Amino acid sequence: MKKSYRVILQSLLATSGAAVNFKTYYYDWSQLKDCHYKLTFTYSSSVITLSTTQTAYLFVGLTQSYNNITSDQSGQITEYRGDYLGSLYHTRGQSFPYLSANQKSNPPIYLDGRPRANIFSVEIKANVNTAFPFGSANYTLILSFEEC
Repeated sequence: MKKSYRVILQSLLATSGAAVNFKTYYYDWSQLKDCHYKLTFTYSSSVITLSTTQTAYLFVGLTQSYNNITSDQSGQITEYRGDYLGSLYHTRGQSFPYLSANQKSNPPIYLDGRPRANIFSVEIKANVNTAFPFGSANYTLILSFEEC
């Protein structure tokens, strides 16, 4: 029987990080069996003040770090983030906007084994290099690991 594990991360309970868009967490990954996993996530923030129409991108330092790749058409070096999990969606046009994603909002990520670094970061970006400007909204992020 395949097992599923959920790791619940709340921004108020992070190990460190003053800004909501960059938090560090500690989790002992040795609790998970070392096998292949399908990783999906859900995310929900408290009410936010949207000062941008940019997409919010979620990066979680579970596997790879930064990798520099070829330059784009303008000649600028493009940085690839190996820890990209997916996009977060605005609830625009509502009285109380927030960011969210469910397990079907983004495709799953497949891992060759359980994460190794017990201290890892969660970042919410407007692009690869810029923090997403959503003020002091807190969030809950649920990482779902399913054996495969």
